[in-house]
Amino acid sequence: MRLENFFYGLRLRMGLALMRLGLWRKLANYLRIELDLKLRRETTRALPYCLVIDPANACTLRCPFCPTGRNKGTRTKGLLRWEDYVKVMDQLGPYLLKTEFYNWGEPTLNPRLYDMISYAKGFGMETYLSSHLNDFGPEDARKMLDSGLDFLILSFDGASQETYARYREGGDFDKALENLRVLLSARAARGAKKPFIAWKFLVFRHNEHEIETARDLSRSLGVDLFLPAPAAIPLADWVPVKEGARFYPEKKPAGETQTMLNHRDSLRVKAAALPTCAWPWLGAVVNANGSVSPCCGVEDEKDDFGSAFAGPLKPLFNNENFRAARAFLASGRKPESPNICASCGFAGDINPLIPSWWTTGKIYSMPLTAILGRETR
Repeated sequence: MRLENFFYGLRLRMGLALMRLGLWRKLANYLRIELDLKLRRETTRALPYCLVIDPANACTLRCPFCPTGRNKGTRTKGLLRWEDYVKVMDQLGPYLLKTEFYNWGEPTLNPRLYDMISYAKGFGMETYLSSHLNDFGPEDARKMLDSGLDFLILSFDGASQETYARYREGGDFDKALENLRVLLSARAARGAKKPFIAWKFLVFRHNEHEIETARDLSRSLGVDLFLPAPAAIPLADWVPVKEGARFYPEKKPAGETQTMLNHRDSLRVKAAALPTCAWPWLGAVVNANGSVSPCCGVEDEKDDFGSAFAGPLKPLFNNENFRAARAFLASGRKPESPNICASCGFAGDINPLIPSWWTTGKIYSMPLTAILGRETR
């Protein structure tokens, strides 16, 4: 059996890149967590190597299926404070392989966002950002390029204002496109290849006819990747009927949330005989107010597992909630106390993504070592 099928995210090129860069703490932590996951240990000896940290639990748009957009009110709104961010990153940064700077809000609303990204890059890791680019301008483009951001995901679900605004309520498609042009122009002027820019197009019934139009537009602008993608859809009349069949092959009955992924074992959890979900071992989510979620899909603060600002992080990741979640996912043993992982309907569908370029060693002709950078702290 190939090594990457035996483990979850273990990649030879990744290990070699970490060795070449002298990132020994990352490599040792990486191997420990992969072994803990493989052995289904309830208590882990390592720290997560994938982090989602939310710079802003707020947004200027009103996307109807997003808890922030529809003002669900089950999470504390606010911006991540710089001093709190530094405390978290100083503890996790030496071990992290990737950090996503987004979750429930629009990250560009945080005035220290690009300082946060730059600080993370000093620890040697991949950095990701997702934005609708409505709150963006030339100065933001300069700061983004200066920060060293590796990957930018554009939330553009349409090729016209009419279709785009159906989901991105309150958004201005032309303004977002113009801001994208500014960023692409600034990147080209520097002769830079980062950030790698992906146009993510959530496919709904009202926009499926514009997939190819949007793809052509993305190419003409110079976007690196066009990515039609499924979404979590709670309304049956939003589920696509034509092109969308590729993204939603198993349609659910009206009233049930449509699955987000295609139930392929692309992450190899079944092939490697691992627990259904890998999140409680190798990933963590820190929200803007410090509340720690076991994965990126936990909408309500009451279901979180602790606070990242209350004390050291290593004990937190082995507290009762995390141990109970791992025990349930590894054996199906129901915890005595309420635990969101034991009632999750998406277990295994939203595992932390192990990027494919860890296998190839590069993306868009950028070697993995150039993406990771060198550890300076």
